[in-house]
Amino acid sequence: MSVRRVAARVGCSAAALYQYLPDKDAILRSIASDGENRLAATLRAATAEPGRSRRLRAVARAYLTFALDNPELYRVMHGLDGVPRLGRLLTDGPAGAILRTVATAMVEKHHLAEAAEDVAERLLALLHGHATLALTGSAADRERTLHLLATTVDEVLRGMARRP
Repeated sequence: MSVRRVAARVGCSAAALYQYLPDKDAILRSIASDGENRLAATLRAATAEPGRSRRLRAVARAYLTFALDNPELYRVMHGLDGVPRLGRLLTDGPAGAILRTVATAMVEKHHLAEAAEDVAERLLALLHGHATLALTGSAADRERTLHLLATTVDEVLRGMARRP
């Protein structure tokens, strides 16, 4: 991803970006940070859904919808398609905090013996996998992708409910 391309996407010149940030990596980090904050706000809104299972479904759908609605931003956030991976892991940022909160609720509800941090990382892997498949053209159309995620989350919830 070139600085000129980034500048064109935000409606300014490459020179204008360099007035505020020293180099390409700083520009991409700034974009990724903004994306993390926007994703966190999206996930936070989804946590308003009542009930732990419904909340997990809502957060999963919100995550995938964010990726589908913001494909270039998502690629920068995750270092996809040749964009260098910069900064911290998503699980360490504001969106990760929300995923950990949802995971903690699921661990408590289903009396899981695993750490909420591990459940949050597996949840992120599930969500990121669906998003990446969709963005790389390896998945079906938008509605089918959202449906597949919903059925996968339902299977995860059924599996959690069956654990001793």
